[in-house]
Amino acid sequence: SVGGVAHWLRQKERGTIMGVWSTSYLIGNMLVKSLGGFLLGAQWHVSLFGYADITFGGWRWSFWGCTLIAFVIWWVIYFWQRTKPQDVGLEPIVGTLEKTGTSVDASNNERVSFAEYLQVALNPIVLSMGLAYFCIKFMRYSLDLWLPAFLQIQGFSAEKASYFSQIFDIAGLAGVILAGWALDRVFRGQWAKLCFVMGIGMVVGYVAVIQLGTTPAALAIWFGLVGFMLYGPDTLLCGAASVEVAGNNNAVAVAGVVNGLGSIGPIFQTEIIGWLVGGTEPEAIRAGMRTTNFLTLGMSVAFTVLMGILAWHLSRRRRALAG
Repeated sequence: SVGGVAHWLRQKERGTIMGVWSTSYLIGNMLVKSLGGFLLGAQWHVSLFGYADITFGGWRWSFWGCTLIAFVIWWVIYFWQRTKPQDVGLEPIVGTLEKTGTSVDASNNERVSFAEYLQVALNPIVLSMGLAYFCIKFMRYSLDLWLPAFLQIQGFSAEKASYFSQIFDIAGLAGVILAGWALDRVFRGQWAKLCFVMGIGMVVGYVAVIQLGTTPAALAIWFGLVGFMLYGPDTLLCGAASVEVAGNNNAVAVAGVVNGLGSIGPIFQTEIIGWLVGGTEPEAIRAGMRTTNFLTLGMSVAFTVLMGILAWHLSRRRRALAG
């Protein structure tokens, strides 16, 4: 997806348009939670000509409903997605000689050899982006998977918790669009500096969750602040930043490495948080929730430090190239 978008956008418009484009998976998250929560609490009984009764609703249909929508999306992409403007008879939008990235020295050939791919994949900047994305995906999946359960433990019904947990996504939607706009208009393509600023906002959000999240509603609202600050860097690292650091022909390679390293985060968070909140007594579960919040606060601090180091390094490189 990143590779396809890379060939349709000029450098000066990449942040703004990819910010809007990146709302797709946020909207998908909200759709899944809404549809899944609705089907979870719904019950319909349908009689087929008096011979068979079918029950719709419940947890099985939460899976079936989301799966059917995923099939429709697959159908649309399979038949209508095109990788480049040339595939539909248009002139190239991104010029072959355009310098789309200067952070990582990489080949701008149409086809990248395995040795050239390794050169990009093992670059310290790309590996640092992957480590930072590990922190982001650890935090995002923690909230994607556990926030409805946390709100339910605090006193919401399962259906209500699924709806209130979307404050995290709705706020993230605004954060994604703002981050894309700010990348082009305020930070002039300096994605690491923008991620550093939003990382500070993440830290503030988690501190507010720990100190002020005393009710289910307050908890959902403060996690909304976390979502606003988190989703911007989330989309930048695997979107505009992946194109920016090594050029549009290497966008898939960079995004693959960054997302691959980042995807280890959800695996760790599932096991760690499941262990932390795996008790049977309500007080033990709440203690596990508090420990989880401190853990994700630590992840937000680690991410912010990484982005600060990357922003400093890229700024030095930019000044050296300009001089």
